[in-house]
Amino acid sequence: MIEYIKSRWGMIFVAAAIIGWSGLLVVRSTLKPEIYLFDGYAFFVNFGVFLIISLLAFSTLFVGRKDIAINIILVAFFSVVGLFTLEFGLHILRYSARPTTVTEQFDILDTQLGHSVERLTTVDAIARARKTNPAAMRYASPYNWYPQANSGGGFEIGGEILLPINGVANREVVFCREGGYWINFEADHLGFRNSEQDYLVTDLDIAMVGDSFTIGSCVPDGQETAGKLRGFGLSVLNFGQYGDGPLLQLATLKEYVVPHRPQTALWMYYDGNDFPSDLNWEKQNSILRRYVETPSFSQNLLQKQDTIQQFLLKFSEDGYLQAKEAQEGTTPLKDSFINEFNFREMLALGLLRYQLGATNPTGTPDFTLLKRVFDEAVATARQHGIRLVFVYQPGWQTVFEAQPSYHQRNNDLALNLARESGFELLDLRPALRQADNRDSLFRFQGSHYSVEGYSLVAKTIETWLQQ
Repeated sequence: MIEYIKSRWGMIFVAAAIIGWSGLLVVRSTLKPEIYLFDGYAFFVNFGVFLIISLLAFSTLFVGRKDIAINIILVAFFSVVGLFTLEFGLHILRYSARPTTVTEQFDILDTQLGHSVERLTTVDAIARARKTNPAAMRYASPYNWYPQANSGGGFEIGGEILLPINGVANREVVFCREGGYWINFEADHLGFRNSEQDYLVTDLDIAMVGDSFTIGSCVPDGQETAGKLRGFGLSVLNFGQYGDGPLLQLATLKEYVVPHRPQTALWMYYDGNDFPSDLNWEKQNSILRRYVETPSFSQNLLQKQDTIQQFLLKFSEDGYLQAKEAQEGTTPLKDSFINEFNFREMLALGLLRYQLGATNPTGTPDFTLLKRVFDEAVATARQHGIRLVFVYQPGWQTVFEAQPSYHQRNNDLALNLARESGFELLDLRPALRQADNRDSLFRFQGSHYSVEGYSLVAKTIETWLQQ
């Protein structure tokens, strides 16, 4: 092989192959600005490296001394081989890091938490709950069903097309086990994580919209942010749902927050995925888009709770039965490496460039749509006399300053857009970054907040509101 490369025709062939491959990668990067970044460092990784290798290969065709030309083409050739070796190694690491069995999943959580965890799958946890409460259900949120919506953006419910944005109501919900043991809660009459007593107040202090950090994954009742705020004597309704992004938050604000007339609405922004990834997914749903495109639009979900409930019960039970069938079968947690291997991704050095922080896998940030969502949220709140506060919730990567630069830049710009739209702003980053117990605010790298984390978030919010 090496001897062939040293030959005249071998050098020409290798040089042409390297130049062609590099050119394709440069063109691909140029045509996909939503993925391949263009700042100084990322530009060098996505363009400069390949241009340098191409120039090396191209120069061998014009160097007079054969020994120098051979050395140059060998440098270019082994540079490419080295890049592909690193890329292939990353593919192997990604595959091997994924558990193959449920037991391995539990072992990984054991390691992350530093103690033995409760070894019950979702199906096992539901079966256990149903021994004492036959009506217990698995937790499901709009994140689970709106991707399955029909071309009209929703589902045929009660003779019309609707997109539910709440959860199963009046049921014990088997929620999550990130802390090593299963957390269940009693969903209220609308399918949110509140008690019925929380609805009895005549002058509601706070309503919250947000995602899993808002609903309180994965801590017991009273230990989530809303529960901690109630501990300070505030009346709170928590309308957070797992996976909610900006459009679902706007829909929740209009459908559920406004009718309950809180003094303050907290727009809980999680910087891990609310923008751009959640918004990019949500905007594909035509019903969710109508909340920002048509200010007067409403599905009037409160008045349709009974029919919506029947749909949600069936959806949750069907999901449970499917999971039960899969668990009782022989479905592996991952396919073979050959079946999962993505040759095109390897050819484009996709994993390597991602690990180097030169790509943005969350897609193009739609700042125009985000600004429209924020504008509509502020206009809605003002119309009904509700104080609207944008609460910036940092994830683990932000608190420990390990967030990729492009991701932090997107979140900073989102924060600025919220300010421009007229939100009041509460940025929780300083409080969490400067906390003496910073290491205990999360259970492990990339997790939701721990009880200590939710406590600090609630205390910071309460103190800020009292100012």
